Amino acid sequence: MSGYETNIDLYKIMDAAEDILAPIIRKHPVVDKAALTIGYAGVYGSFALHAIRAARAYGVDERDILMECGRRKVVGGQEDIIIAAAVELAEKKKALA
Repeated sequence: MSGYETNIDLYKIMDAAEDILAPIIRKHPVVDKAALTIGYAGVYGSFALHAIRAARAYGVDERDILMECGRRKVVGGQEDIIIAAAVELAEKKKALA
């Protein structure tokens, strides 16, 4: 940021994050294929677990589900569309087999 003087010591904030917060945070951010696809597709992070479960249930790739959700511009509260996308992808996969 520019234009604002805060007098905050950035290094001390970083030290506090590492020394105090890191030990008590149970789940750290991860970079995996679902996380990367979420960013690429532009969908909510909360969709990841739903997409992973749907992918397992319907035998499709979670990345394809997330990309389809991005194409459809799915937003929070429309998690049912994740299942619909998985079903459609499974049907297409079966038709091509």
